[in-house]
Amino acid sequence: MDLYLSKSWWKILLMIAGFAIIAASLYYNNQLAKNLADEEQKKMEIYAGALSDIGKSAPKFSTPKDAQAFERWHDTSLELAISSNNTTIPVIVTTSDHKIILHNNLDKSKIERQKELGDSTYLKNELANMMSYHEPLELSISEDVKQLVWYRESYLLRQLRWYPYIQLMSIFAFLSFGYWAFSSARKAEQNKVWLGMAKETAHQLGTPLTSLLGWVELLKISEDPSGTMAMIGEGVEKDIKRLNLISDRFSKIGSEPKLEEMDLAGIVKDNFDYIAKIAPKKVTMNYEHEGPSPAMVKVSPTLFGWVIENLLKNALDAMDGKGNINLLLRNLNDQIIIDVSDTGKGMPKSRFKTVFEPGFSTKKRGWGLGLSLSKRIVEYFHKGQIFVHQSSVGKGTTFRIIFDKNIASGEVNKKQQQIA
Repeated sequence: MDLYLSKSWWKILLMIAGFAIIAASLYYNNQLAKNLADEEQKKMEIYAGALSDIGKSAPKFSTPKDAQAFERWHDTSLELAISSNNTTIPVIVTTSDHKIILHNNLDKSKIERQKELGDSTYLKNELANMMSYHEPLELSISEDVKQLVWYRESYLLRQLRWYPYIQLMSIFAFLSFGYWAFSSARKAEQNKVWLGMAKETAHQLGTPLTSLLGWVELLKISEDPSGTMAMIGEGVEKDIKRLNLISDRFSKIGSEPKLEEMDLAGIVKDNFDYIAKIAPKKVTMNYEHEGPSPAMVKVSPTLFGWVIENLLKNALDAMDGKGNINLLLRNLNDQIIIDVSDTGKGMPKSRFKTVFEPGFSTKKRGWGLGLSLSKRIVEYFHKGQIFVHQSSVGKGTTFRIIFDKNIASGEVNKKQQQIA
């Protein structure tokens, strides 16, 4: 339990650190964007002032001699140099009634194409876009002539605003893919460990069990008028059969089990009756079956019986020798739902998924593998679902198993339907 609690805290700390890095990155980028926007604002104010001075000071000409003077002025005018220095910020200059008289740093190809067609939709759309960005800068050419300078953010500033989001999304996608690849490889490795451990356990149990069966037969046929030896032999034989069942379970979980069309209710009831016999006297156990019988589904009786046994034993351990255990099997139209409920200690919601992790246990004894094996049997071999349906600390827990009757297709039904 300490391992998974520590793991949860590490996840929380890493998430907090990640959000802190993202927040700091976005804040720093926004500050850069704000500074650049302020610089563009100042640049546009200088630009508008230069245009205003050009309009006021440009020489008027009507003869070729005056035209030559204008060209000399044009080449040396500081104001004109300032106005032509803007190569990044899109600008449109209009009259006071919004008629376009000048534009700069817009898409030249679109403008040329629309000129050929006699269409000005592109410029009008750009003007409407700029109107939504800033209030215009006013040019005072003369007492009677007023012009307006409209502009929006440069392409560079827009890139700066969006770059961190694109960068963070790329990093997130890369890390997500890396995590998925690593997690898949780790799960595949865990599966190999499960298979190897289960096969080796079954193999190691097989040899002594075969020998013990031979000794039991000798006990049965030995001369003993009191019948004590025969009685011992029968008792030992029952325990050997139980060990054989355990060996068979490990053998099947170590390989792909053969699923057979069987009555699930019969398997559940047999294992329920077995646990009911060994349950403490102060524990009341109830079994209910709702819906038609039999409840047919493809199943491995050996492995699924193990699941029911694990759930019932966990329920017994959670109650400290007294309480109620209820097992309800519902045979619906397209699903079979099994609920195992107890009135034990319960658990907080944060543990609903953790209880199925290998090694997780709240008991002083045990390896914490029962529920992990149960999850593997139900979801990996039988393509069903097993999860904590509900639990309250001090009131008890309900585990739910869902089997899809159309399981022959081999697809897992991922929807956890909430049945009243």
